[in-house]
Amino acid sequence: MAKKNKLNFVKISYILVATLTVISFQNCKPLGQFSSANLTTLDQMSLTILEQNCYSCHAATPLGVGNTLADILNVQHLIDSNMIIPGDSELSPLITSVEDQSMPIGYSLTPEEIATLKAWVNTLPITLEPVVIATCVLNVDKTSITLGESIQLTMVTTGTVDSATINSQAVNVSSGSLQFAPTTTASYQGSVTNSLGTAVCDSPIVTVTPPAINAPTCTLSANISSNLIPGDAIDLSLNISGTATSAQINSVDVSIGSPILNGVVVTSNTSLTANVTGVGGTNSCSLNVSLKPQSQWTKYEYYRAKIGPVLNGVGIQSIDSYMNRCAVCHITNPPANYALAANYLILVPGDTVGNFQKIQQPINAPTKILYLTVPPLKNSLWQFSSGHKPKTPAFTTQELQHITNFVNF
Repeated sequence: MAKKNKLNFVKISYILVATLTVISFQNCKPLGQFSSANLTTLDQMSLTILEQNCYSCHAATPLGVGNTLADILNVQHLIDSNMIIPGDSELSPLITSVEDQSMPIGYSLTPEEIATLKAWVNTLPITLEPVVIATCVLNVDKTSITLGESIQLTMVTTGTVDSATINSQAVNVSSGSLQFAPTTTASYQGSVTNSLGTAVCDSPIVTVTPPAINAPTCTLSANISSNLIPGDAIDLSLNISGTATSAQINSVDVSIGSPILNGVVVTSNTSLTANVTGVGGTNSCSLNVSLKPQSQWTKYEYYRAKIGPVLNGVGIQSIDSYMNRCAVCHITNPPANYALAANYLILVPGDTVGNFQKIQQPINAPTKILYLTVPPLKNSLWQFSSGHKPKTPAFTTQELQHITNFVNF
């Protein structure tokens, strides 16, 4: 009786296990497109092999450290995760793992079970993704730039894309982008192509602005002596930066290629100015010119300094310029009626040495010396100027005072 009961228990247990196995197979197998309604006998046999030998570790929540394969009874999941390749068992990792006996752990499937799984994978329908019309959107990172700057065009695609271009250049179909420096204002075009045809997309307009053209700049310079006195001339030169179309120094036009102005006479402390003009406008530059203080002059510097009265509106005079007026009579070879005058003063052109060459001891009358001294010493410059005024024209009171100041300096 006990033996019979034991047999009945075993029988009941087998039926219970079989029933639970079927329930487990039906409840734990979301098959995706392979629903229970369209399972073939080969499907059922293969899934039963997987359920009996693999599901305990590869259920919806896989067991074991490093176990990444879950939901082994979900056929669509196996396909999506590339564990099985429909129509090709030799490339399916699920099949190769049972063939090389790395799975299941601890034992091997029978040759018949492996053959069943291989036949099942080889007969699974191969589903091709449908070709979808391709579209694109072409974006640009900047819509306003200065000439010389770069932009980046980026394409976003939808549908099935076999090839793509941006601005007629081939780009990656999944992440197409192109960087370059536009030279003109324009919109750019992208295209995507598949077996259904080609679609195009345009970027926003990118405005390209020429770089700002700055006005040229300048620096005015001169080699100025520390002994510069009124009436001295200086040479000015202009250094130009940028592109200039015209230039002036001290209101005088000068050449752009050689912007120099020589012989600028300075009569007082002053600031000289230059201007340079180009497409971008006009800039100016200046040079401050300072004269040697009069208290530091030598007598010869006083002699040639242009600080005397203006003569007939021509310009400020110097003692040296007064002597030029004496040349009417007092020359080396005077007219007959001025022969005697030559004995009292001889004028020699030029005054570069600084020894008053225009006021010398006469050659024909060595005793007749015109002294540069204060009156009433006989034959002094002041006495001669006031008592024997030149005829063309006569010295004015202001000029005589200037001569007096020179003699007394």
